[in-house]
Amino acid sequence: MKLGHLLPGLLLTLPALFPTGTVADDRSGNRAPAVGFGAAVLVHDGSVFVSRTGISTRFSEPLSQTGGVHVYRKSASGWEESATFYASDGVFGDYFGRSMAADGTTLAVGAPLRGSASGAVYFFDTNAASSSETERLTAPRSTPGDSLGWSVAMSGSIVAVGAPGASSGSGSVFIFKRLVETGRWINAATLTAKLGAGAKLGFSLALDGQTLLVGAPGANGGVGAAIAFKEGADGWTEVTQLSADGSVGFGHSVGLQAGLAAIGAPASGAVYTFTATDWKESARLRAPVAQAASYGGSVALNGKELWIGANRTGASGTVYRYEWADELGWGEPFIVIPYPLPSGAGYGDPIHVSGDVAAMGVTNVDFGSGRAYIFERSGLDATWNEAANVTNIGFELSPITGERVKCEDGKAAMFSCSNVEILSFLPVDAIGGEPGVTAADIWGWTDPETKREYALANRSDGTAFVDITDPVNPLYLGSLPKTPGSVPNIWRDVKTYKNFAFIVADGVGEHGMQVFDLTRLRNVENPPATFDSDALYTGVHSAHNVIVNEQTGFAYIVGADGGGNSCGGELHMVDIRDPMNPTFAGCFNHESIGQGTHDSQCVVYHGPDERYTGREICFSSNATALSIADVTDKDNPVPVSAAAYPNVGYAHQGWLTDDHRYFYQDDEGDELNMDFGGTRTIVWDVSELDDPVLLTEFISQNKASDHNLYVKGDLMYQSNYVSGLRIIDISDRGNPREVGHLDTVPFGDDSPGFAGAWSNYPFFESGSIIVSSIREGLFVVRKSDEVVP
Repeated sequence: MKLGHLLPGLLLTLPALFPTGTVADDRSGNRAPAVGFGAAVLVHDGSVFVSRTGISTRFSEPLSQTGGVHVYRKSASGWEESATFYASDGVFGDYFGRSMAADGTTLAVGAPLRGSASGAVYFFDTNAASSSETERLTAPRSTPGDSLGWSVAMSGSIVAVGAPGASSGSGSVFIFKRLVETGRWINAATLTAKLGAGAKLGFSLALDGQTLLVGAPGANGGVGAAIAFKEGADGWTEVTQLSADGSVGFGHSVGLQAGLAAIGAPASGAVYTFTATDWKESARLRAPVAQAASYGGSVALNGKELWIGANRTGASGTVYRYEWADELGWGEPFIVIPYPLPSGAGYGDPIHVSGDVAAMGVTNVDFGSGRAYIFERSGLDATWNEAANVTNIGFELSPITGERVKCEDGKAAMFSCSNVEILSFLPVDAIGGEPGVTAADIWGWTDPETKREYALANRSDGTAFVDITDPVNPLYLGSLPKTPGSVPNIWRDVKTYKNFAFIVADGVGEHGMQVFDLTRLRNVENPPATFDSDALYTGVHSAHNVIVNEQTGFAYIVGADGGGNSCGGELHMVDIRDPMNPTFAGCFNHESIGQGTHDSQCVVYHGPDERYTGREICFSSNATALSIADVTDKDNPVPVSAAAYPNVGYAHQGWLTDDHRYFYQDDEGDELNMDFGGTRTIVWDVSELDDPVLLTEFISQNKASDHNLYVKGDLMYQSNYVSGLRIIDISDRGNPREVGHLDTVPFGDDSPGFAGAWSNYPFFESGSIIVSSIREGLFVVRKSDEVVP
């Protein structure tokens, strides 16, 4: 997997990325691993409300969970979750929890992507112990794309709801009032402004009594504006339009309290404050450090304090707190930040403060799972200190051990299946994963002396070792953490040579290739243990994959970057015949392709093209084409051929048949960008290595993106993300047909995107197959017609 794109946060791109319409009940029973926790935070009446949208801000993940709002209250033992609120008709991707507001015992929650992004707002009783939705509102004459609920503000019996997508993106704000007689909400007014298409009026809101401040960051060609409205005897009227010279995105965030207004323009790195009586500018704040990106992305007023978030400042983001001195204005800022924060956390948006409690959501941490930090002001010096950090717990899948689970009536436990049974399942946290840690690539090793079988299961922060000799009772032995000084990331790959594992990681800094003596697994006292590397090859820093030819004793590191000899991202060849002393052997670049190598299979060739019999040949997926190279002479590797195919998305990985006549290749990007009606696998006839022929394209009946595949005999084992493991009969090489599957993601549709089954290893003599699923964990399965010992 190399396509883990970051998702854009722009309002009008969201409906296309996150299709809606699949109703899901995730309030009981087995639950999906959560993402999007911390998308919005609210401090109200001593409680902290944290939303979870079910949408990851890091990856294009197919949706697997509806949104929710988690309520935390302080007890004698600290901050504890006391309730969780859901929409009664919640659907995947409705963005429930994008915004929140509260007054008294009423909580309002926006779901701007509900109903083809027309949007909705839900109301709850904050005193309830569980979800108790009291009402749902939609806009009068709503249309797709309005995004009602993108922002929400509440004061007494008034609720203001932003719909920045309304009127071709010009935007609107709907005012709802609660009737005293019935307690129901009615639409009392619709506010607009002459700002033109794309203004996004309603992107941000702040309401103080009968004064409403509305951000329109797209107004005036992106310069931005903020509009102040006030309710009077004749209804709501526009008081003023605010802007600032030299600003970009002015109005992205707004705050209003006790006669003071704050307006953020994060694209310019500025926050402007105004007096809300005459709307005169009182101060213009700039980031206190150079290159403080996104300063003003969020603002919060709390008495005489102004809090400003800058979620892209530094490596992790920053929150600045200012105090107002009547004669001197805003003083020098204090930094309010938890420690430690991982790089790229995005801390500083959202933030909310009330009284002596502050909350900050950080959706980028824990690989998109997210968390929230709670700060409290206390002590004689009234300082702010971190009191807790909270995550969405209780949504992990339960382990399956002790006995095999047959596939009956299309189900094995909660997983859909056909001709595949589960021998065991260990969720990520059962193989050493902390909250948010994900599973990555996987490989297997059979001890030649003891014949015991092991899963080498990569996580985003290390490699787990699991003894699966008894496949229904797997034993987690321990893990090898990432190289000290490197950072966690989703990509980690492992292969074996003799009794050693070779491990690389991508986008992690100075990691190198770890070498681990697998015989150490024979006698592990008091598992799980924490291991260290036996050797470290530093010829590269970060790398996407490592390929090992066990016949020749050479490793091929591909997708190297970030330092060391990258070999142009293609084959970085390493002599590992002395495993404890890996030695650089050379580079190979296929200059006619020039796209870098994502994955390869290198073999001592014994196929039909006799010119290359006995030569070491690498079959590589190079983003846009199949690359074939003769690497026998490491000092002089030779390109043999390059073959492209129609409608390429991202040529990702592939595997040869045992006779080296055919090569089956997956394309990771095509299903995201094109509709083939199903998952596409490219089938090459490589009988003549210098002239590969596209034999056919196998289109399955499932639309998930494909990832790693392997061939063993007449079966191909495909890990196809959210559709899980797919077993394909290729005895008729040009006419593959599916003969079994296990869907490792029991939630949501099997749509294109990056979640679910990453890889598999089908080469154990016992017939056990191990599968890694990104947010789920490690599966040990078997094709049902195999005899279980």
